[in-house]
Amino acid sequence: MIDADILFKAIYRGKPVSVTHASDVEIESVVGTVGPPQDMLELWSFIAIRIGSAVDIHALACRVRLRNTWITSSIVAVDLTARAIRTWSGQNYLLGTRDEPELDPELRAHLAYALRTWGFTDVVP
Repeated sequence: MIDADILFKAIYRGKPVSVTHASDVEIESVVGTVGPPQDMLELWSFIAIRIGSAVDIHALACRVRLRNTWITSSIVAVDLTARAIRTWSGQNYLLGTRDEPELDPELRAHLAYALRTWGFTDVVP
């Protein structure tokens, strides 16, 4: 990972954090079955939050049914064939159109907001 790949840097409980797009290997590590979807995510990206050797993968997107920007809880299963995910909170989502690597500005702002809300400090691009 090079600095150009980092979306945000932050601190969490005194530990440095880097936030990037999840790698193919990280996504493949959570391949699994997903049940019936509750909603669809548009302009989605898989985001990896790295604290030391720990990595949490989330989906950052526009949630269709609620019509708002959204970041999921940690992803526990990805079905690439069905284009669907299951999260730690038990929600299932279909995946619509993928976002560009630089992230939609509104989604980038939501990611920064979510990190701060979750207790991350010194959140910087």
